[in-house]
Amino acid sequence: DTAQPAVSPTPPAVVAQPETTLVRVPAETLHVGDSTSAFTFVNQGGALQQVEMRQFRALGGREGVVKLEGDGAPLLAFRGIVGRDTIDFTSTTFRTVRRDISGSTSQITYEGVVGSDTLLLDYLVKPDSFMVHVDAQVRGPLAQNGFILMNYAPTLKSYEADSIDDQRSLSFAYEVSRRGAKGTAFAKFDPGERQIVAGPLTWVALKSKYFIVGVLARD
Repeated sequence: DTAQPAVSPTPPAVVAQPETTLVRVPAETLHVGDSTSAFTFVNQGGALQQVEMRQFRALGGREGVVKLEGDGAPLLAFRGIVGRDTIDFTSTTFRTVRRDISGSTSQITYEGVVGSDTLLLDYLVKPDSFMVHVDAQVRGPLAQNGFILMNYAPTLKSYEADSIDDQRSLSFAYEVSRRGAKGTAFAKFDPGERQIVAGPLTWVALKSKYFIVGVLARD
């Protein structure tokens, strides 16, 4: 017999698989304050959570100062609308792109991604002015045929001695360009009722009896 050479089986080819890493963005709260007020921003939704009014003492048995807050909800938050689809940026943890709170003017920039859409929010806080400038930039399908919606908190937490009277005064107001200002108390609405106001709007405000949170359009 003639010996046959041994044949080693060819090992199967190994194809390298790309590694996918899920990066979890940690929750973060940033405070920007001066002698008159303090703004609290959260990267959950890139939202303005509350404003502390340092010159106004809380009443009704509460300690500390008045806070403009939504009783758990962010004071200002953002969503996207494309057709009938809602892009819920409020449940997204944004990445803090810029955080400069050491100078006379503080700047905080957040970037949030939902699917193919990116929302960049830039907050600029001017000291002793009770004012925040907000710029928003959008990338993705939302930038082509969608809208950004700004959401107020559904209520303002009361820090008054008579909280019931304060809640009765809760309302919203707005000004349509060249048509004057109007306002409506929340108590006049039925549960689930909506009111749609055609723009362009010069400003929109959420009001309690003594305090107001307004959003003004730039010229």
